[in-house]
Amino acid sequence: MTPEEKCTEGSLGERCEVVVRLVAQACSGGASGAGTVTVVRGAHPSDREKARRLAWDKVTVQAVEAAVRDALKGTILIEE
Repeated sequence: MTPEEKCTEGSLGERCEVVVRLVAQACSGGASGAGTVTVVRGAHPSDREKARRLAWDKVTVQAVEAAVRDALKGTILIEE
């Protein structure tokens, strides 16, 4: 799992984007698959840390599970 954060200051205040990329590797060989949690954003008028936390709060268990399923599907499809 590889998280990436990008925080910037914009005209409306602090803004952070978070992307989480996953890679799954098959046990029986070199096949792998990838999945990505949708880009999520958080914003706050004056506090970068709050904007960052707001973005991370949107990375839900359901979103991570969906990305893991996509990554695992990639390993199965390659193996067949």
